[in-house]
Amino acid sequence: MSEWQPIQTAPKHGRFLAVVDGEVRVVSYGKTSHLPIEGFCLADQGPEDFDLCKPTAWQPLPEPPGGDE
Repeated sequence: MSEWQPIQTAPKHGRFLAVVDGEVRVVSYGKTSHLPIEGFCLADQGPEDFDLCKPTAWQPLPEPPGGDE
């Protein structure tokens, strides 16, 4: 896994891991589901609950495990 990076360097596209309120969550940048506001949003709750959050650090999502066929 990558090292944690300052949230100011987080991408504005795609999903990534972020520290939110002391927990590691999946986050992306976009519009909230309830208000026409853009910002970092929790992306691990489903599309109907795309809520704003204030992450403090981020890193890319890890690669999924490969299948040994």
